[in-house]
Amino acid sequence: MIEAILRSEETISRYRESFSQLGALGGRKALVDILKRYGIVGHDPLKATHHVLLKAKASSPRNENKWNKKMASLGHLGGNSKILDMGVLAKLPPHFSISDDMGTLYGPVSGEADCLAYLKSNNPRFLCLRLDTSYAPSAIIDDLRALLQARHKQFKHARFTGPFSHLYEMQQPRIRDIQAWLQYLHCYDLQKKGHSIDDIADQVFPESRDSVARTNQGLQSVRNMIKAVQRTGWLPLKVR
Repeated sequence: MIEAILRSEETISRYRESFSQLGALGGRKALVDILKRYGIVGHDPLKATHHVLLKAKASSPRNENKWNKKMASLGHLGGNSKILDMGVLAKLPPHFSISDDMGTLYGPVSGEADCLAYLKSNNPRFLCLRLDTSYAPSAIIDDLRALLQARHKQFKHARFTGPFSHLYEMQQPRIRDIQAWLQYLHCYDLQKKGHSIDDIADQVFPESRDSVARTNQGLQSVRNMIKAVQRTGWLPLKVR
């Protein structure tokens, strides 16, 4: 999804405008702010930090455990963004980051400011709670289940306005073949640089008998993905 956002015309336009006015720091802030509006935090696109996600998913249990620990250091439990420990977030040092052989994962500019923004927000997508762990887990879970069901229903029926409002209705990704999509993105980038279809086919699918067809399929898939992220949700097509 991040790759589609970065290739959208709106993102490119905002980056160029901010870069021309404020330089490299302005361009970087524009990209980070756009990703935040999609609910994506902890990444610096200009440093390709989101590529660490590919290493985490394509991998062994060892890499998955390392990924989960890195996410937990930012407050994200279970290796994803479904549950965020606000106590961890609030205590993060400014511009916090954590690095290893998988890459660097960046925290927010200010964890305390982000935490306060969540608490003051009226957005039904996020629910901020204080759980008293002196109670038995079963007692808390019973109460929490009813609350989550009610808030999920409220979220599904909420209506939002703005350029990214459709993303509140996003479905889970249906991408399975990561390698194929990396090739598709490579095709798209080469075409943007002025390469012909035949040239792209030779570079990306050198051993394929139907390289031109695969190139055209890849280009159309990426175009559809970018349009879907900007317009109607994620993803617009079945992925083989």
